[in-house]
Amino acid sequence: MAGIKIHAAVDTLIAGNHIHRTGRGIWLDWMAQGARVTGNLLHDNDGTQDLFFEVNHGPFLIDKYEVTNAQYQKCVEEGACQATKWCNWGEPTYGEADKADHPAVCVDWQGAQDYCEWAGARLPTEAEWEYACRAGEGPSRGRN
Repeated sequence: MAGIKIHAAVDTLIAGNHIHRTGRGIWLDWMAQGARVTGNLLHDNDGTQDLFFEVNHGPFLIDKYEVTNAQYQKCVEEGACQATKWCNWGEPTYGEADKADHPAVCVDWQGAQDYCEWAGARLPTEAEWEYACRAGEGPSRGRN
């Protein structure tokens, strides 16, 4: 049992509490952005879980399909992205007409970031990516 278990609202402040002899001191379950935990006295709780945060995120949209070579090439042609030239795991297929509808490969993080900015999007956070990979089945609870 937790001393405080909360589905935090935006900009929630959890402060000035004396929490002891619980299973988990403060358990923020699906904590919303802006929650702050400060000035709490936590002691004699079981284990090492005085503070337990579940990985979380707000609503988001993620593309169903990968960025294609043709889409990435358009970004390069408009000057927002750099052409892919090489990678450690094979040859890039960027610019090959017969592979225009294939996923863009050999694009590093900065290239992906540049493409997203050009496309009016953003890269997903780690928590969003994990959630999408699980097809939306529940929060990430860390490694057990």
